[in-house]
Amino acid sequence: MACDSRRGLLWRGLLLGNGASIAVADSFGYSSLFAVAQDPVLPHPLSGLALQLFHELGTTNFEYVLGSLKLAGRICAAVGVDATDFPRLYREIQQALFEAVAHVHVAWEDVVDTTLPRIRAELLRYRRVFSTNYDLLVYWAMLCEGDPADFRDFFWDPSLVFDSADIAVWVVRRLCTFSMVESTSAAVTPAPR
Repeated sequence: MACDSRRGLLWRGLLLGNGASIAVADSFGYSSLFAVAQDPVLPHPLSGLALQLFHELGTTNFEYVLGSLKLAGRICAAVGVDATDFPRLYREIQQALFEAVAHVHVAWEDVVDTTLPRIRAELLRYRRVFSTNYDLLVYWAMLCEGDPADFRDFFWDPSLVFDSADIAVWVVRRLCTFSMVESTSAAVTPAPR
């Protein structure tokens, strides 16, 4: 448990968002990811229609655009407006984000000596850790030193898919759960064991 000394509060859980990744590498910032997601070097860069959505919403925040697209689809369905292209556009934007993260991801060798052990030590202060990040930094921190059994990630199914019906946890000191917003197909090299 971590303590907020300013308020005398004990925290059992930690929610990690994109800011945690940006603290390690500016390349994880939305502006950076948005720029990379447009680059034709990616297998699936953002299309003109996807770019138009970002422009219309006045943001480079992928989560905001994806959430807005999902909400728009629900509204269209409720009022009977055709939104059959929305799921394809959603997947396109999501894929471009995954590929951008993979493209800018820091190398294991660049963070293993100091950064990952410090992240790991901080994670160990909490009973539960939830990360909404698309990168591998939390996983790498869990694996960088010490006993990997200190953590459980709920991806223990052989297919590496989260199954909400299979979340029983045995004796374990820390839990780490991750939301990859459906499935990712971004190819990022896993950390060596």
